[in-house]
Amino acid sequence: GDPHLLIAARYFAAQAHYSKGNYVETADSMHAVIDLLTAAGPALVVGTPGPTIFFGHIWLTWAEARRGRFRQAQRAAETMREHAETANSPLFRTLAALSTGFAFAIEERFPEAEDHLRHSLDLSRRWELSAWFMNIAAALGHVLSRRGATAESLDLLGEAVTRTRNTGILVGHAHELAWQAEAHLLAGHPAAAEQCAREAIDQARQNEERGNQAQAHLILAEILLALGQPDPARTQAAAALTLARACFMQPTIARCSLTLERLGSARATA
Repeated sequence: GDPHLLIAARYFAAQAHYSKGNYVETADSMHAVIDLLTAAGPALVVGTPGPTIFFGHIWLTWAEARRGRFRQAQRAAETMREHAETANSPLFRTLAALSTGFAFAIEERFPEAEDHLRHSLDLSRRWELSAWFMNIAAALGHVLSRRGATAESLDLLGEAVTRTRNTGILVGHAHELAWQAEAHLLAGHPAAAEQCAREAIDQARQNEERGNQAQAHLILAEILLALGQPDPARTQAAAALTLARACFMQPTIARCSLTLERLGSARATA
């Protein structure tokens, strides 16, 4: 068969794995795709808006970050930055900054994440790269919520959620909603937070996005704990932990364990 079609098929299969929360399979498959692209010629384009090897490193960075393999995620992001510098492409610079910031955000290195994501947002606005605005704004909104900048966080997340809905392309929308729920909780809006988290769970289930569903269950558990509902919170945290383990999401597993410990403490002091 056509070797280019084989590369394209493997690339899009790896991308589909990411959506489903199969982060190990995403990383393994994308490493294989990158090896094939390196052999075929790094300028090869197979169904992507530029050399496919660059976009392969995006999915590799995100998958490794969700697994908690932060050194590998940053190594892939560094390769993206090198490609962006070589190509002198505004799109590549924007996406390299987004992916670097995303990996730092998952690692909870929020100052570094904010720097890269603000740079990505500035580039996207300067070059009118509106197709990527939602990814950038949602990630930056999440980071700002964790840094206490709740007003700007909710503005960015609200715009990202609205614009995603307007596109009708809801792949990954559950992650935006989960981050919006967390931001509402941190801003002191538990009712809005609970509504967003439940919507995130429904959206993730509908799209069969196990990783995003795990995140949404976890955030709902934290919301319910804050609302003084430990038993429903425990159910949500357990659901999150089961999904996170299936997806090998080490950062989410660790956070689930901490939430369950807090719930155990709440039960002991009740």
